[in-house]
Amino acid sequence: MDPDGSRTAFELSVVHQRKDSSRVTSVAVDTDGERLYVGLDVGMLEEYKLVYVQGGVVARVSARRSISKKGIKGLCHIGGVDSLGILIEDGSLLLCDTDHLDPKPIPGLKNVIGMAADSRGTSPCGLAVAVRLSSKKHRIDLFEVSKGGALSVRLIMQQTLQEEVKDVTWINGQILVCTRQWYKSINANGVWDLLKPSSTPMCAAIPAAGVVAMIWEDTMAVVSDSQGRAARPPLNLPSKPLVLSQGGMCTVAVCADSGILIFDQMSSKLVQCIPFQVNGLTSRTEDQQQPDDYGLSHADTPTGSCVVLAAHRRIWVLRPVAPESQALQLLKSKSYSAALDLAEQCAGEGAPWVQVCFAQAGLLLIQELRWQLGVEALEKCNVDVFQPWELFPLFPEWTAKFMPERSPKEYWGLHTELTDIPTMVKRSAIRRQMSGDVSFTSNDSRGGAPQSVDSEPTTSGREFHATEAQQCIASFLLKIRGRNGVECLPGIDTLIVHLLAGTGDAGQLEDFLSKKQEVTVDHVRQFLLDMSRPHSLGLLLATAGDCAGALEVWRKIAAGELMEGQSISGATLQANGDGSKVAKYHAAKAMMDYRRVSDELVIHHLKWLQNFSPRRFIQVVKLRSLPIPSVLGILEGKPLGLRWRYLDHLISLNLTEEPDHHTEHALVLIDTVRQVQPSLDVDSAAIDDCVTTETSSLFFQTGSQRDTLQLSGRPSLDSDPELGEPPACYLSPDELSEPSVAELRVMLQAHLIKSKFYDAIRVLRVVEGTWLYEEQVILYCRLSDHPKALRVLAVTLRDINGAIRYCKKHAGHEGFLALLEMLLRPGEGREPMYTEACQVLNAESGNLDPMRVLEALSEDMPLDLAYATLARMLRERTHRKRQTRIVHQLYRSREVLSRAERYELRSTIKGRAVVETDSQCSLCHKLLGGRIFYRYPNRSLVCASCHRDMRERESTRIQTQN
Repeated sequence: MDPDGSRTAFELSVVHQRKDSSRVTSVAVDTDGERLYVGLDVGMLEEYKLVYVQGGVVARVSARRSISKKGIKGLCHIGGVDSLGILIEDGSLLLCDTDHLDPKPIPGLKNVIGMAADSRGTSPCGLAVAVRLSSKKHRIDLFEVSKGGALSVRLIMQQTLQEEVKDVTWINGQILVCTRQWYKSINANGVWDLLKPSSTPMCAAIPAAGVVAMIWEDTMAVVSDSQGRAARPPLNLPSKPLVLSQGGMCTVAVCADSGILIFDQMSSKLVQCIPFQVNGLTSRTEDQQQPDDYGLSHADTPTGSCVVLAAHRRIWVLRPVAPESQALQLLKSKSYSAALDLAEQCAGEGAPWVQVCFAQAGLLLIQELRWQLGVEALEKCNVDVFQPWELFPLFPEWTAKFMPERSPKEYWGLHTELTDIPTMVKRSAIRRQMSGDVSFTSNDSRGGAPQSVDSEPTTSGREFHATEAQQCIASFLLKIRGRNGVECLPGIDTLIVHLLAGTGDAGQLEDFLSKKQEVTVDHVRQFLLDMSRPHSLGLLLATAGDCAGALEVWRKIAAGELMEGQSISGATLQANGDGSKVAKYHAAKAMMDYRRVSDELVIHHLKWLQNFSPRRFIQVVKLRSLPIPSVLGILEGKPLGLRWRYLDHLISLNLTEEPDHHTEHALVLIDTVRQVQPSLDVDSAAIDDCVTTETSSLFFQTGSQRDTLQLSGRPSLDSDPELGEPPACYLSPDELSEPSVAELRVMLQAHLIKSKFYDAIRVLRVVEGTWLYEEQVILYCRLSDHPKALRVLAVTLRDINGAIRYCKKHAGHEGFLALLEMLLRPGEGREPMYTEACQVLNAESGNLDPMRVLEALSEDMPLDLAYATLARMLRERTHRKRQTRIVHQLYRSREVLSRAERYELRSTIKGRAVVETDSQCSLCHKLLGGRIFYRYPNRSLVCASCHRDMRERESTRIQTQN
């Protein structure tokens, strides 16, 4: 950190020394800091022109004028109208134009003790005047001063205060008043108490920053805005100041024992101490009541570009040193923190030296091996000032081929030429040894912990600096490379790869290589393999467009031919150290990019992917429209799970209508079911459980219900066709989940029901003789072999309800009769199922012919079992026949009545036409309905359009004959 007061922010120059007996009582300076006005105790006003020369400031007298017989007590420059306010010792106030110095009093104003002009410099300009009414009663008058050829003054406001006013100033268009006990703010809305100090009030407005410094205690001044809220850190003073003023970007305080103290406006830190022997320069007069009143007066410009201090016999000017010169001096003294803070304060002004300062400070810090601070300074530089390739000399073995022909910039010439890091470490150690500094200590608050640096650095010391340099510079290059105007981007990106790989941060390296960059692959290929970063090489090749090379690298990682090294981050760490999972994931992700990876390349690499990760294989073939024969060729002889999943994907999305594919899908599913559960004892009770509730009802559901049941029974893998995002995707298993028999049968039955392209006879040959009875029913139904389907349902499975539903949906009356025959004569030595036969009769008794039912009944069937059912059938049959006859007669009667009504209308009313719903025009045959029509003597009806056409044709014919 910089020692307090070591910075040269201001230069103090003596500009005037009185040689006569008169004393200086007040000073003022114009807005530009070019003219100095001096008030004397003999009532004389002097004007000096300030000339800024290389050695300091020179004051040259330009005008003198006698103002009053009394001494001048105060001067105030009114910048908005370029005039002066002159306070006389008798309490009168004069105004004069600075061009002629011709004073004019303000009428009716007396007992004035202070004044202050609005620092905003507007016209008309506000002038606040403090007037003493009594010892404990004062008044603040606000005048508006304007200049329209001559000065004019208008009273705007008056505010009476029941306190003694000590000082008055302006801040942000408001009047700030210092009384004995309060700091008060006055505006058009009234008076507001801001702060009650514990010491005698004193304040200084800082218009450039919009704040005001107010003495809180003798040794502390608070910096607040116009509302009294703290705006900056407080100023810590050694003693109560004699003067508070603003100066440029600083605050100036004059103390009796400490001289002139310069504080930074933003941080309130002490930046400079200027010796100033107040005791030796002034002497108290008889009218000075306070022992610490040294008769110092001061003035400053609104921007703080010039601060004037005046004693009775001498006048000084504090001139801010150019910020560029300050920064250069600070860098030479290695006060990097102060130089960077100063540059940051001036950055908003757009000064060109600021960027140069950042670059110079960054290079100096790098040469002192303070890498983090150095790159932080360089990050603030624009690329048109500092190009990242200027750091290439630090790593010549990696950047020699990319170094531009031109040399790096010298900037302010404070740094030496950059060399490789080992050489810099050695030089730094030698410099410290020669200077007697045996340890690496920092005088900057932003420096790191001390590092021991001997004249001959140890291996650990060199490695420490090399690692820190690589980390910091890699971070800097990653932030800067994306800016517009960066030169030599291939070299920068290639260097970033070397730096990140060398630091062991695989995660950051992988993130960089997975995005668009301009790395030269040939320069880093072997380096990445040597550093055990094959996955990073795969990402680089994929981003560069060499997908074949990237897939080959990932294949070797998955096969164990290449191993990923340890790292503090990265994909392999997220995969719990299993680099093969990372390789398989990224290989699958690359294969899904149809715009960059051809079908032939995907087919070539799918062969190893399905061996190492069946899950990734299925995800790829589902998201890529690959040639079906090629994929099926890869799956030849492979586990059935891969084959039926791929075929199910093709068929469910209607991607194929090949009968062979649909037939193979059914056969593969059947083989899979039989592998999971090879056989089932038909005579055992397991028959009742071989078909679940959903499975047994799937065949008889509607389309939407069937789809719902099918989706609810699909394997969970089918709901995860996407790859997902890291790191969760790295932890997913490579093997496919094994579905249950119920799930497989749901898929098989849904395929047999919905598909129209498979060979039902070929599939039936495989299913017959197995325990897949529900599937046999579906196939028999597809072949319209309803008796066999009903036999499986009713006889083999004893599912009478299913057989009844089958008859209602597919077989009809003939199916019911066949089912009834089957139940009564099951054959194969089975006992007749009379109860089931009665159940069938009860379900469809109303729609069956009783005679055919009686013919179907067995002679051995007990009549008492069928009596109730047959009697109900006869009753229903007779009832339907009678009901049909009644309805027929009702319709016939209604028709006769309608005919009679129409005949009566036509015969009784002459010339009346009856239009019914089916009445048509005799010519165009359109329905008349509610349209206008004409009736001819022959009782024919013609619509209005046809009648008009007939009349026109008749008229034309008559005209032709005539």
